[in-house]
Amino acid sequence: MFDGLRILLLAVTLFAGAMTGWAQTKTCIPEIAQFTDEVYDPSLGNIDTLDKAEFFLRGQLAKGYSDEDAAEAIARFLRARFYHGFSEYRICEDWISRFAGFANRQWLSPIRPEKIMRYKSAGCSQNALVFQELLRRFGISYATVSFWHPWHRATAAKIDGDWYFFDANIEPHRPRLVSMKELLQGDVLRDMYRGKPGVPGYGPSLDLGLQFQQAAKLGKITFTDIDHYPAERGAMAHRIVAWLSVFGWLVGLVISLLAIAVGPQSRIGFLRRAQALLRRN
Repeated sequence: MFDGLRILLLAVTLFAGAMTGWAQTKTCIPEIAQFTDEVYDPSLGNIDTLDKAEFFLRGQLAKGYSDEDAAEAIARFLRARFYHGFSEYRICEDWISRFAGFANRQWLSPIRPEKIMRYKSAGCSQNALVFQELLRRFGISYATVSFWHPWHRATAAKIDGDWYFFDANIEPHRPRLVSMKELLQGDVLRDMYRGKPGVPGYGPSLDLGLQFQQAAKLGKITFTDIDHYPAERGAMAHRIVAWLSVFGWLVGLVISLLAIAVGPQSRIGFLRRAQALLRRN
């Protein structure tokens, strides 16, 4: 049985090493933005880190800017920085997550804000994670706004003691700040998202404004994770898998070599020597 486990471990190690080598030969082809009527600016694609984004935003703000100015600037930037659609790991970046995504799509898309900034596209939850991190860098309290009927993620920012709603992903019609208290009543959602395509199966209408209005009436909108990164556990798992995607085969190789070197007979001899040493002492 022990020999069988050693062979299996060695086979898995060789497979992981081969996959890692193959992944390194793959070229990360730049994304091609697929957008139509979105507020997307390809020239912002070179802002691919959070530090660059913060530097850019501070350069856009006038001296003595308010929290409202900063939050609105972040919203405008993200609307132009990303086009709609979840970004996904590529083979050249993380082959384990890429293949794991076929079984569970949660592994397929990056959830760390710094990673998301490397892509041109972002889904609603990815957009919200970057939004919240930039708010944190400007010293503004943030929270996650979750829609469950249909599913959607957005952000709330605390400005002058009150919470206000921001959604840089779907780009709602919002000519003014909308408080969370007003938002949860529902009617303002109907006007903000009027004409946006809805999701089949959520009410008689396919108008997203009417669907979100219904979600508010049904209590299907939650306000959580105040000043807390909502994907903390998932991000740790993604870090581990990303590391294994590059170096996991080395760990397996070391364990395989130890298993080969320390076979059953070697272990018996080791135990006898240890017992003799203990008796001597």
